[in-house]
Amino acid sequence: MTNNASDNSATICPRCGVGCRLRRREDTSRTGRAKGINGPANPNGRLCRRGINAFDFSLDDPETAAKTGVDNPETGRLIHPRCALPETEPTDNADSTHMRRISWQTAYETICDRFSAVREIHGPDALAFLGAPHCTNEENYLLQKLARTLGTNNIDNRARHCHRETTRTLASRLGYPATSTSLDEILDADVIIAAGANPADRQPIAFNSFIRPAVSEGATLIHIDPVGNETTRLADIHLAPRPGYDAAVFDLLSTIIVEQGGIDETFLSERTRNAERFQQSLMTLDADDARVAADIDAESLHCVAQAIIDADHVIALTGTGVDESGHTETNQPDPNAPAALIHLLGLTGNLGCPGSGVIVLRGLINEQGATDTGCVPDRLPGNQSIQNPEARARVGDVWGIDPPSTPGTSATALLDGFGNDIHAALVVGENPALSKRDPSWVKDQLNSLDTLVVIDPLWSTTAEYADVVLPAATGVEKRGTVTNLERRVQRLTQTQAPPGQARTDFRILSDLGRRLIGETFDYQNIEAVFTELTQVSPPHAGISYTDVGVDGQQWPFHTDSRLYDKEFLTSDGKMSFGTVQSIPVVTDDSAQTFTLLTNGRTSEVYGETEKENPQVQLHPTDAKKHDLTDGMIVTIENADAAVEATVTIETSVRQGTLSIAAVAADPLIRAETGDSVVTIASSSHSDDVDTTNQS
Repeated sequence: MTNNASDNSATICPRCGVGCRLRRREDTSRTGRAKGINGPANPNGRLCRRGINAFDFSLDDPETAAKTGVDNPETGRLIHPRCALPETEPTDNADSTHMRRISWQTAYETICDRFSAVREIHGPDALAFLGAPHCTNEENYLLQKLARTLGTNNIDNRARHCHRETTRTLASRLGYPATSTSLDEILDADVIIAAGANPADRQPIAFNSFIRPAVSEGATLIHIDPVGNETTRLADIHLAPRPGYDAAVFDLLSTIIVEQGGIDETFLSERTRNAERFQQSLMTLDADDARVAADIDAESLHCVAQAIIDADHVIALTGTGVDESGHTETNQPDPNAPAALIHLLGLTGNLGCPGSGVIVLRGLINEQGATDTGCVPDRLPGNQSIQNPEARARVGDVWGIDPPSTPGTSATALLDGFGNDIHAALVVGENPALSKRDPSWVKDQLNSLDTLVVIDPLWSTTAEYADVVLPAATGVEKRGTVTNLERRVQRLTQTQAPPGQARTDFRILSDLGRRLIGETFDYQNIEAVFTELTQVSPPHAGISYTDVGVDGQQWPFHTDSRLYDKEFLTSDGKMSFGTVQSIPVVTDDSAQTFTLLTNGRTSEVYGETEKENPQVQLHPTDAKKHDLTDGMIVTIENADAAVEATVTIETSVRQGTLSIAAVAADPLIRAETGDSVVTIASSSHSDDVDTTNQS
């Protein structure tokens, strides 16, 4: 499949979780641009616009970076270790307004002295470690090992929370918190369900390499999302439920399929448990009320249900919208949309067989790998419970130190504890300052830490509050492995040297580990760390770094790329059904308010232009009600914040909702209330409103 197999300059695109292969272009007229190379994720060797610029790195806000004295404010690259100046120390004219350059030796001594002091005075659980979906598997493994050998499970990565409900459901019902199949299985599907996702825009190479060809060959694409988008254009059917009602849609489909005898009796009897209980619970669902609440017409639902019944193979692709669809403002239990989707696939036998399963459309290069290698508070590498005696013994034998048995604290709760239970934090390739919380509160939390250490290639908002900032290499400047959204472990190749004194996270973390813990962090190279990972993580067992090969390997190694073809990884080898999901009470659809829907993710790493020139999409009926026209500048606000955007009128947007890029909506999301209910008005009527859209 792969051309240029011996090309040592080939690496993996760092821009998203698809895992396209590429290398730097050789023609001097386009220096810095990338050229695609055929690989499993991009079989035609194509790249998207983000991938073409894979070797360019810049900040959204270079002016802020310049004020800090960053060596290259245009790109925000860090090339020297730095520490904060004491308030009593004057600033010299050779450096920043509040940080000065230091040697690596001084940086390491400062960090180790401060972390050791916090550990001794307050205990190991006063430490927090936040990683690292942009880092390699080996680096994430070292980060969680450092936390646990220091005595705490306070290790997490915020990226996993974007798909938290989906992966939690996959783990509890099927076995692993991960995609159950592979991208090329899409080509064998008869029906493709894209739920809460826009792969045509967010994962365009995967979309054009697998989804589009499958549809061209006759597969039916069903798009379930409140907002029509690029993916909708190819879809045969678009269901646009009321926000928060995806679970109701999936349960309604299951109800119709049961009523019409479309279930797979053999699969249910041989490979599942509690299927009858689930079917009985469906009988309690008032289908008409649920359909009205979800605001989906009966004909469209029956068309989708019939397509699923007629299909031999159904595959589902889930985005962050499915997770977000379960959060309501009522006192009822939140509906679990991912569970309802798993029930639908299970009823029809579309798990563990060709052309079926669930693909989690993760967004970052190693979002999956950060979880796989143990950067979570309750799981050891390989998705093993921190309280599993066998797993703990395996890890302890290799490390020479037993990991703590009490689950740690999640990233969200760790931020809550800064300055109280948490006194020192090590942040690797993360930016908690951009949490979806009130910015002033986040600032106070970061400032309340005794010690904050940031390791990052770029100057970040979080670095503004750091005591020590260490310059790190980017993905194209180091070796190691990453795991893409289909569980494919792939090797990175160093295609250029890190600038200045920047070092790889592997070197930084192993250096800190040796100083804080001892010889268990004495690694000669990346291969040694990968080997140790295979010794403690069952899914990674049985393969060497070299054996990963050019095209990579899907874990578990030496098995079929499709999980659960014979049994599920549960206590009895069977998939577990739950019950029908609750239907949230429909709130008053006031003509004066809208539900805010965001697309994409907030990021300040790769220059999201929507922050400066955002567009807001709304339905023509809503535009008419509010006297808004295409191109008009409007103010969108909730109780605490406001942003300005340009109106784009789209029939594909649900009435009563506004769709805007996440990076532009950030102030609204991060406001104290975090209210998704907003108002909109022409900016000419909002002169008294602070419409800054900077976080």
